Amino acid sequence: MESPEGKKMLDFRKSLPAFREKERLLQAIARNQVCP
Repeated sequence: MESPEGKKMLDFRKSLPAFREKERLLQAIARNQVCP
């Protein structure tokens, strides 16, 4: 069960450019990996 305060903090982190950049980087890495 997530507290409203915790959700607010998560929403705040998601809004940070660094968070979005990290997500984009992880997706790029995943695409570049060779999948069986």
